[in-house]
Amino acid sequence: MLRSRSGFTLLEIVISVLIASLVLFLAVGPERALEEKYQSEAVARELALQLLKKKREASTTGISAGLAFPGTGTFAAQAYYHINGLGTLRIKKGRSWQSEYPNAYATWAAFGSETVPAPGSEPGSLMPDLPTEDPAILFLPSGKVVTRGVSLAGETFRIRVGTQPDGSGAGTSGTALNGLNHAWTVTLNRNGLISVEVDPTISSSSARSAPTTASLPAPTALTTTQPILESLTTVPELYQQSDGTLRLNGVDQNLQIKAVAESPQGEPLSVRWQCDGGQFSHTGDWLLMTYSLETERWEASTIWSLPPSPGSAYKVSVEIKDPQGNKTTGSSAQELSFDVEPKVLGLLHSRSAEVQRWQTTNLWGTPGRDTILWASWLEGMRPDGTSAERVTEKQTAYTIPNRSYSVSPDGELVVEFTGNGIEFTGINGERVALVSSVGSLGTGHELVSWLPDSTGVLLVVRSADYSSHTLWEVRIDGSAGKVSDFPLDHELFRPSASDHLTRVASITHEWDYSNFSVDLSNISSSGQNPYLSKSTASVYDRATKQVKILCSSDEGPNISPSFVRLSPSGNRALVHLHGQDKVRLYNVNTGAFKTLPYDVFSWPNLAFSPDEKHIVVPRNASVSLISDNYTYYNTALVLCDIDGNQVLDAGEYFRAVFSPTGSHLYFSRMDGTLAKINLGDMSLEELIAPSDKVYWLEAATEKWQ
Repeated sequence: MLRSRSGFTLLEIVISVLIASLVLFLAVGPERALEEKYQSEAVARELALQLLKKKREASTTGISAGLAFPGTGTFAAQAYYHINGLGTLRIKKGRSWQSEYPNAYATWAAFGSETVPAPGSEPGSLMPDLPTEDPAILFLPSGKVVTRGVSLAGETFRIRVGTQPDGSGAGTSGTALNGLNHAWTVTLNRNGLISVEVDPTISSSSARSAPTTASLPAPTALTTTQPILESLTTVPELYQQSDGTLRLNGVDQNLQIKAVAESPQGEPLSVRWQCDGGQFSHTGDWLLMTYSLETERWEASTIWSLPPSPGSAYKVSVEIKDPQGNKTTGSSAQELSFDVEPKVLGLLHSRSAEVQRWQTTNLWGTPGRDTILWASWLEGMRPDGTSAERVTEKQTAYTIPNRSYSVSPDGELVVEFTGNGIEFTGINGERVALVSSVGSLGTGHELVSWLPDSTGVLLVVRSADYSSHTLWEVRIDGSAGKVSDFPLDHELFRPSASDHLTRVASITHEWDYSNFSVDLSNISSSGQNPYLSKSTASVYDRATKQVKILCSSDEGPNISPSFVRLSPSGNRALVHLHGQDKVRLYNVNTGAFKTLPYDVFSWPNLAFSPDEKHIVVPRNASVSLISDNYTYYNTALVLCDIDGNQVLDAGEYFRAVFSPTGSHLYFSRMDGTLAKINLGDMSLEELIAPSDKVYWLEAATEKWQ
């Protein structure tokens, strides 16, 4: 009898399981691979997006920003954290993708021929506060990139993102991993350009166990450390008086103030300026400071202007804060208290009167030209002709005074060479000092410049036989000291100096009297001395002790430099060429020059403005006197920019002087009238009537009362 049975045999069950497994494998395998691929791509694109945000953040806030990865000892991570700052980095919030993309890892290991730099071998000194070996990418405000622990191929930084990296080489610099599944690469270059692409250089491999990854570090705790104000400076520098107080002096009613600060927390800083009078150039309350990559400090500047009717003293203070509200305190280091020197512009000009006239005989005993003894003195007045006062005593000379006076940098003293010595006189007319001992230094003296602190002058002293020329400092207290020696081939004739006496320019003469004759018909039609074999314009650098030749008569006919004028900085020079009556504008540093397109006879009127923005060139205009074989040229005032390009032709004039700040140019005309040019808008203004004749303008000072 047949018996029934139920269930499956063992063989059937095995076959069924195999079939089911095969179906499941065929269904799940491609889906898992697709999921891993999408996870890798998602993480790679998220990292690229975050890096773009950090680059933008750094450029807009002025604070370096970037990402770091908790990969210490593993070369792999499933998280990143935000970093901000420079010098003192702050670790901000972190982000882990482990739960969202569990199979995706970021790695910085080497693949193929690449190497992983050892920690600390990259330019990562800006990241001293991160965990020792954490890979990081930091964008500077300039857009440049600084990295640590990221694979480097040439100038390219690469972050690999994929699944199941082989962690067998973890913790060893330069060790190559076997590969990544479904690899993507986030690529940056030194200039911060970012791209994402499938990495074809890494072949897929069989699945393997994932490496251990490090945990995210804790955010940096905020502190209450205050910003540090390191310096508070002014341009121009405030003048310190003998009692230690500061004085604002010699500026055109404005003062540039600069603050430099440090942010201990690496946060951006803001500044607020305050004063008990006057006006700042900026608007608003708190202003964001600018970070300097060179000094690694925060900087801010403002222009403070005096009110129309200034008082006698002011105090400017500065306060600095960070985004957390930490502020600097109101210590004395953050305040500038200074006195304001009243400024009244005065124009100094020399007066002269004929004392005696007589006729001399020439070399052949026949009547010669008249010789005139003049009495001259220095007067000052306001530009409108009021408050006219005599400054110096009358001095007699055989020629009309010609630029024989010089005003000190602080505008308070006048120096002149008299028969008694070097005389220093206050603007108020009181004699300050007479230094007569300078006569024992040599027979010939010529003023070069005032000392920058207004305590004396720099002058040339020549020996009796003209065999040596030396520079001396002669001070108001009567002391004198030699600065440097000049041999005969570097004779100091018609010298000129830069503002801080760093450079001294002069004309050098070489003479040849082997064919000397008393017959004056040897003099050339151009007025060139026939016994002058060579003349040279040169600049002496007091720091290097070197002499730089600008030009000489060796260049060719009628190239005979007769006058040189240095700019305030000493970087430019004007050289007058006798015979050609032309002027060259030189770049002293390079030796390059430009010949100005004007005939110039009256070379003493060549001048640079104090701010070195303009040049006065006296262009020959007309002939006013021809007698005794002399031709007198009227000159026209040509105003050029610092490159020698004409800005204004003001017509015939006699003498011109710049205001102490270079904002205005005052000049006298041939009829004795006075006018000024506003160098801001180039407007021309008449100042005094012909009845108040002024010819020999010498200087302008802001100390007149």
